[in-house]
Amino acid sequence: MSLRLTHNEVELAIHCLRLAFLPPDPEGLLPSLADSIYNRKNVRILAARFRNPNAESRAGKTSTSVIVSIHPGDVPTMGPSIRLVSHSRTLERGYSSNRYTQCRNCWGFR
Repeated sequence: MSLRLTHNEVELAIHCLRLAFLPPDPEGLLPSLADSIYNRKNVRILAARFRNPNAESRAGKTSTSVIVSIHPGDVPTMGPSIRLVSHSRTLERGYSSNRYTQCRNCWGFR
């Protein structure tokens, strides 16, 4: 019999966040978003990361997506959007990928 671990957190993608309002260092992302999300939705985020981890490719852009981890019981509270930095931002379930994950758009891997 194999043992499977249960998921104790859910990843949500927050889209179209302006890079000008985010710290360039990934380590500063959690503290900068934690208070805003808690104040808006009364939900504590457990972790935060840039959807695109490559800082060089983000350099020429004005906005990006961020992945936040929350407790599974807080997903209904978050809803389909959140108001951050004076604008409504779309939320959607984030899925982790690896080299064996197949894209549903181009059917390529990773």
